This record gives sequence, C-alpha cells and structure tokens, in this order.
Amino acid sequence: MEDLSNTGLKILYEKAKIELCKREYPKRKIVINDSYGGFGLSKEGLEELKKRKGVEKISCREIKRDDIDLVNIVSEMGEKSWGNHSKLEIVEIPDYVDFEIQDYDGIEWIAEKHRKWK
Repeated sequence: MEDLSNTGLKILYEKAKIELCKREYPKRKIVINDSYGGFGLSKEGLEELKKRKGVEKISCREIKRDDIDLVNIVSEMGEKSWGNHSKLEIVEIPDYVDFEIQDYDGIEWIAEKHRKWK
C-alpha cells in the first residue's frame, strides 16, 4: 500500500512542473542558416550591417548571431539579406539558455551547451 503523503507530494511536484512549462521567459533571437553551404550575408546585407554598426569593414565570422542589428536586417530584408547558398532563419530561444550553433554541411541548428569531459 502506497503512503498517501508520498502520493500528495508527487501530485504537487507534477503540478509545479506543469506550471514551470507554462511560464513565459524572455526570448533571444538568433540567426541561423537552414540550407547547405553555410551562413552568409549578401553584399547588400553586409553593407547595411556595416552602416548600422558604423564600421567600414566586417566579416561574417565576426558577427554574433544574436546581434540585434543582424536579426533586424534579416527580418527586414528577408531573402535580399541572404548570401550565396544561404537561407537565413530567425530562431527564438529562452534568454537564459547557454547555446552554441552546430551544423552539418552548412545546415545549422541551435543546441544547448552541456558540460563535456574526456
């Protein structure tokens, strides 16, 4: 026979988990590439980013993918912001997530960072 107090705790625990899942967290927007070939901006997209940043030179490797200017450019320009072999997407994740961008043959996705040991 199961202890009723233990059952009550399990029910409370399950209700708490459901409430946590319903909670809205601040979001972070991140630009990724959803096509073979890799991330890149078009010449127009890169020029617009340089203008917004107030710099004369910038490379796609230097751009943080959650940079608000980058996100806005991709959102505003759409396909005109995409570089060769790129299909840029904006993905929203909870702001508290420590993320990394992973890829296979240029197609990217966002993964939560985890601890690793060797």
